[in-house]
Amino acid sequence: MHQDEEQEEPRLTLLLPPDAFLNIFEAGDPGTLEHDTVTAQQRHTKIMKQWERTISIIPSKGPHTTEWRDKGGWLVVPLDDTLKR
Repeated sequence: MHQDEEQEEPRLTLLLPPDAFLNIFEAGDPGTLEHDTVTAQQRHTKIMKQWERTISIIPSKGPHTTEWRDKGGWLVVPLDDTLKR
């Protein structure tokens, strides 16, 4: 190859469309960060209820548990050593 010739970048071609893949884990499934965060919230229900009043987090009561989220819809992470690990 000569110096004045441009080197062509290799092209990546997707062989299978993204919808052909099976999503094994959903966001709330055990072992996911979301599930672990909600479980930690349950361990710290007292502080989560205090935070409802002081930092305006929003409880979302489901059929089996309550989740606390901020106004943007993000899960609120409690101070929990197990979750940190």
